[in-house]
Amino acid sequence: MKCDLLDDDPWAITEIRAPDFSAAQVAAPAATQDSALTDEDPARVDDGSWSITTVTAEDVRAAWATAPAEARSKSVTKKSTSPKPLRPAYLTAPEVQKVYDAMSYAMWKDGVVMNSHVIIMWSMMGLSEAEGDKILHDYLEKARHWCKVGTKPRQRRVANMRVGRKLRYVWVHENDFGRGFHSHILLYLPDGACKRFEAWSREALTHVVGKPFPKEAFCLRPNRGKTERGRVGVAWTWFRYLSKQLRRDSKIYWRDSETGIHEAWAREVIKPWRIRESPPIPLKHLTGVSRNMHVGARRNDRYVSRWDACLFDEFYSGNEMSEWRQRVEYERRQKNYQELITTLQI
Repeated sequence: MKCDLLDDDPWAITEIRAPDFSAAQVAAPAATQDSALTDEDPARVDDGSWSITTVTAEDVRAAWATAPAEARSKSVTKKSTSPKPLRPAYLTAPEVQKVYDAMSYAMWKDGVVMNSHVIIMWSMMGLSEAEGDKILHDYLEKARHWCKVGTKPRQRRVANMRVGRKLRYVWVHENDFGRGFHSHILLYLPDGACKRFEAWSREALTHVVGKPFPKEAFCLRPNRGKTERGRVGVAWTWFRYLSKQLRRDSKIYWRDSETGIHEAWAREVIKPWRIRESPPIPLKHLTGVSRNMHVGARRNDRYVSRWDACLFDEFYSGNEMSEWRQRVEYERRQKNYQELITTLQI
């Protein structure tokens, strides 16, 4: 309670227990009011344990000013218990572009093609949308560390036995009337690490969730493309599947220096799978990518995706892999040239 809550009109409290009146209790008016005996029968207080006292507003203000700081009541900010606002469980064009740009950047930067598709059914684990979203971020952070330290078995007295890799991933939340809330994750794993990663994932999720969950709640599907072109095709097929909840009314806009501004329906350009009816979801973000594929990394490398360049005919061509090989070959030649120059210096 603050001093400015006291009114300025004269008032008084009568028939109050004098020994109980102290600065600490003045700071708690509710307790003081409970001990007031107005409208009580005086015959109940004639045993000498009570005294009749009149307390005015000026007395309360004076006692408040001299009361110790710890005796004064502190304002308590209560956390809002209102539910989080719901948003439609449909993707916007920028959310889909985030996933596309990240996957194409991984191909262009390091020749990395997403080779694993993970599906986690949070509804089968008995978790809410907020709980599943939080556990997903914790799980991906642990997975990043798992890939960073390596996957080969350690051997004693041998240093650096395990070769680590940077984890690259994209994820999409979905909410289905039949399957409930679940997440799709596309990621790149080192060669031959799928089975070990699946076993580790089940153990890690069981530890985070705090209880066993059905085997069907976690599924890992490897990219079974036989050639580079085949693996690229599978990865983009996965992307089109993850983009199926793209809003029907989403559009893509671009500017042409000669003909002006153009627009196109996003679903006609991306060609996602058939959209499904989906209940709303209490989450703000429905897509995400790893830091090493985020917009900051792309901006540092001055990367422009086919989406940004409006090269819609090359969306799933896999030309990023060709550009990566050309850049690697150019960097190799430049390195050899510099070494040759250094050797010939007298």
